[in-house]
Amino acid sequence: MPSNVIVAERIPASWPTPLIAAPDALPQIQAVRFSSVDVALGTEWSGEIVASSNTASVEIATNLFDFSVPRPAIGKFVFQFRMIDVPPFFVRAYPLRIIARNTAGEKVEEDVPFRIHGRNSF
Repeated sequence: MPSNVIVAERIPASWPTPLIAAPDALPQIQAVRFSSVDVALGTEWSGEIVASSNTASVEIATNLFDFSVPRPAIGKFVFQFRMIDVPPFFVRAYPLRIIARNTAGEKVEEDVPFRIHGRNSF
């Protein structure tokens, strides 16, 4: 697990604010919070990412799904959704890619271990 990633229901008191960065600098993923990295089908999954001010977009991707994380403020990205049901052969571990891009399209990436488990797997 990367050192800038935490698994918690809420952001910690020490949560950073976005670093101010030049528009052409590489984006920086400063902190990531996921509600879980072992998500059951049919449950809520959420996360927050703090990135440098020049981060135009953050994408969360596996080989099963991919989405752009909404940006409510400069350097802050937040998502929440219900994990949909998938066929049993998709219920397994995946590398979860967190991809930050600046306006020029330059990217940085963090990889996190992630697992989807069935409704009755615990």
